[in-house]
Amino acid sequence: MEIQTIDDLKLISKKRPDKVTLRFSALDDAQNHDWSKQFNDLLDECGCSSGRQFITYAAPFYIILIVFLAAFTNLTKPVIIGVFAGAIVVTGVAGKIVGLRQRNQKIDALINQFLKDTNL
Repeated sequence: MEIQTIDDLKLISKKRPDKVTLRFSALDDAQNHDWSKQFNDLLDECGCSSGRQFITYAAPFYIILIVFLAAFTNLTKPVIIGVFAGAIVVTGVAGKIVGLRQRNQKIDALINQFLKDTNL
């Protein structure tokens, strides 16, 4: 996606392009390239690291839950394993959603920083 106006820039979060190239006439090629790189670095974030982090932190609690369910309930092993797998999937998806929302907030902050630094 080629960005030439402030209005185009403000649509980055909504349009979710794979890659942007800034071409502001008020900036030189090096500045356009540097800002494009910063925006593209954020656009590359998919939320996967956040999802993985959520799973990493939640897994010990889920393991304790499995032990508790196995020891103190009459649930069968396939049901317990299903509960564990489902909890891991839900946790990963929740982490991914949080990561994507954080990415959008970072893009908005970078847009504000761009506007402030370039006085456009």
